[in-house]
Amino acid sequence: MGGIPAWLPYSIRGTTTSAGQPLTEAFSLARSSAAVVATGVNCAPAADTAAALALNTGLPGVVYPNGGGTWAPNPAAG
Repeated sequence: MGGIPAWLPYSIRGTTTSAGQPLTEAFSLARSSAAVVATGVNCAPAADTAAALALNTGLPGVVYPNGGGTWAPNPAAG
């Protein structure tokens, strides 16, 4: 039985995942699943996306950067 085709994007900071894993390792892990048909990056500054996608090999790449905002853990502190 085949799996459902999936894209696997990673939230990134530069050329690592937001959790600190090198993207080369993360993309390699994604390629090991027959269900993953594309990998990419999301929730990232647009300036970081080209370098990150350049590390993606073997699968189509997808990208959707963030809207340009930043996250404030305590908005009242501003």
